Amino acid sequence: VQGLLSLTETERISVRYKVHLGGNIPIQTFPNAPLVYISPQLIHTKQGNSSQTTVGSYISYNEFSVGVWHRLKDSFVILLGVTKDDFKFGYSYDIGSNDLMSHSGGAHEVSITYSLDFIN
Repeated sequence: VQGLLSLTETERISVRYKVHLGGNIPIQTFPNAPLVYISPQLIHTKQGNSSQTTVGSYISYNEFSVGVWHRLKDSFVILLGVTKDDFKFGYSYDIGSNDLMSHSGGAHEVSITYSLDFIN
């Protein structure tokens, strides 16, 4: 049985390029209060003739994060996260904004990130 993707010796998958720009903007809400960080982000991906741009931002306070992203012409993403030591646990939900995705009921994603600290 042949799968949906079949490559012959003359066919190749294009290289995928990704640019991710972002930053953390600290905001002092009250004197002596923990900082709140607003993190605007932009991601652009290109592979062959296809490209995708995602814009969004999240807000972090202490160990908690909440954010919203928009994959242009595709979907909106809502995310929640919590950080504990070097681990970050996340949950996101994609809400489709195109015809195909709007009928799918969305998509759930769970992530675990471990941060390596090479700079002291």
